[in-house]
Amino acid sequence: MEINWTGPKKNQSGIAKAQAIIKQDFLRLSMDVNADNSESCTLMAAPRKHPESGEPQLYYVYSVTTKPQNGYLSETYQGSAILRFDQSAGGQISGNYWTSKHTSGHFRLFNKEPDK
Repeated sequence: MEINWTGPKKNQSGIAKAQAIIKQDFLRLSMDVNADNSESCTLMAAPRKHPESGEPQLYYVYSVTTKPQNGYLSETYQGSAILRFDQSAGGQISGNYWTSKHTSGHFRLFNKEPDK
């Protein structure tokens, strides 16, 4: 997973790599994200179809807990994203997000390449 982020202050931005673990059964859908500086878990995930195009989408609400480091304490905040599934891009899932910490950005999830 690639996370392009923009912070609340001018000139705060970057790209973070993370691992997303998506789980689904008949009644539930969740996505846990593990990055170097944080972990997140699903509060709500709802699959939908775009009302105009019919493309599959995922409405995703999550909670992030940062890992304490460099003298900073751990903190928790929430975020939301609308992700869309793009079959033409090899099944890539992507979309914009925003958080209660006044950050925003873009998620891009892609399948792990098989071990060769």
